[in-house]
Amino acid sequence: MSMHWHVVAPFIDTVKNRNSQWLIPFVPDKNCRFTCVRRPSKEVNWHDRLVPVTSPQEWLSLWQQSREAVRNVEGGIITVFPQLAALVGIQKVFLRRRFPVVSWWFNTNYYTGYKRLLAKTALRSIDRFIVHNRVEQEAYSQWLSIPIERFEFVPLQTPIYPITEFEDTEQPFIVSVGSAYRDYSLLFEAIQKLGFRTIVISGSRALKGLTVPSYVETPFGLQKPEIISLLQRAKLVVLPMVEEGLVAGTVSIAEALGLGCPLIVSHRRGVEDYIQHGHNGLLVQPRALAPLTEAIDRLWQDDSLRDRLRKQSRQYALQNLTDVAAGAHLGRILNQVATEFNASSHPNYRATARTLP
Repeated sequence: MSMHWHVVAPFIDTVKNRNSQWLIPFVPDKNCRFTCVRRPSKEVNWHDRLVPVTSPQEWLSLWQQSREAVRNVEGGIITVFPQLAALVGIQKVFLRRRFPVVSWWFNTNYYTGYKRLLAKTALRSIDRFIVHNRVEQEAYSQWLSIPIERFEFVPLQTPIYPITEFEDTEQPFIVSVGSAYRDYSLLFEAIQKLGFRTIVISGSRALKGLTVPSYVETPFGLQKPEIISLLQRAKLVVLPMVEEGLVAGTVSIAEALGLGCPLIVSHRRGVEDYIQHGHNGLLVQPRALAPLTEAIDRLWQDDSLRDRLRKQSRQYALQNLTDVAAGAHLGRILNQVATEFNASSHPNYRATARTLP
């Protein structure tokens, strides 16, 4: 159903024309209209942050961006990341405005006390929360006391780069990437036993206090093209994670699948939404040294297994993790929300709690 949507995301920069269209070109329904609201401050590199919280300056920037969207809304608003959803939601509640809101990439930590009360107040008027792991649907529904039907799982889209480089057979190496809930201490123990060259692409916060084995390199400040090159040339990719936190590793998993990497991943909550053991990756028990060491050694030695995982991980990404796939989901969800909104004539419209198809 046709509707004009304002899109607010912290990475949208219409001045430099970076990410200025987001998923809009991939929405099949060309009757929908979109206006992207640019961010007023520079983009943040989340891996380089010293603390995993939103600073006052960042909140101010997000507030300015959300306020512009609410002021100019003609139909509905799409937010990306939970901070913007909360800011738009709180304005919708206290200004008593009537418009639908779709929150894409809703991923946040649990809060208690007054912070939880603020979150429940700010987010109760959001019509649809898009999460990228199924475990988040029930968890956030219970935490926020919001019907689970408003939470919808959509696989996280990732850029699908052309494969321009191949496994480095002369100087083989392992790559591990990411910061959130990583178990680099366990990985370092396994590498110390195996003696395989390993490159860890992370931030200083994730490696703080750890003794890095001589086989391991930890380059900081790598740019995206350098990371893509390393992932393509790696003999295998290992993502060791602990069980704490609701979900973790989704972005790194999606990027590695898109590049056709042979993957070993800790089997924590949410991982099974992307990795099918033995098909497009290998799953190992978290915090267990022997299974991780054995899986690394097996995949390092087995050329045919690595080749099969490369092919099937890339195929999975092409079918499920592209902008085209995400745009189709977004278009379907926008049509559902617009239909529900237009069908409700009550001035205090709230999202329905019906089961989505």
